[in-house]
Amino acid sequence: MIQKLLIVLLFALSTSLFWFGKKSDFEIVSSSKQAFHGGRPGSGGSTKYHFTFRMKKPSEKLTIDKLWVNEKELDLKQVVFMGAKAGNFSKNDTVRFTAEERIASLTEKLSKDKAKTEQKVEPPIEYEGAALIGYKVGSKRKYKIVDGFELLKTLNAP
Repeated sequence: MIQKLLIVLLFALSTSLFWFGKKSDFEIVSSSKQAFHGGRPGSGGSTKYHFTFRMKKPSEKLTIDKLWVNEKELDLKQVVFMGAKAGNFSKNDTVRFTAEERIASLTEKLSKDKAKTEQKVEPPIEYEGAALIGYKVGSKRKYKIVDGFELLKTLNAP
């Protein structure tokens, strides 16, 4: 009788660990990217990356700060509304983040700073996907793969 009870309890524990042990720190609700072109020829442009996350931890425990895409490392910044403080969110909040990749202008490409504008950065881990998000839980560095981006309409400056 006790053996059967122990077996049932062990099975229940292992099943719950399997289903609930895969808890993530945040969920990617949406990810999109949009290209911007400068108004005059050769002026360069940028690509903006937009993310909506559903937080599973509060900001005291979770910091989202990096994006690796197209062999570049970009800073991810929280979008704040109506005087809210960046980096301030609670568990179960839906939060927006953005990053921008600058596309060098013709003069930047020809200048001495060419190495700076075209510097490639290896991501910290190998991944298969469109991009890699870097974040910290406490002091531990973690990564989440972005499967793909919704492509938004390209904007051309006048």
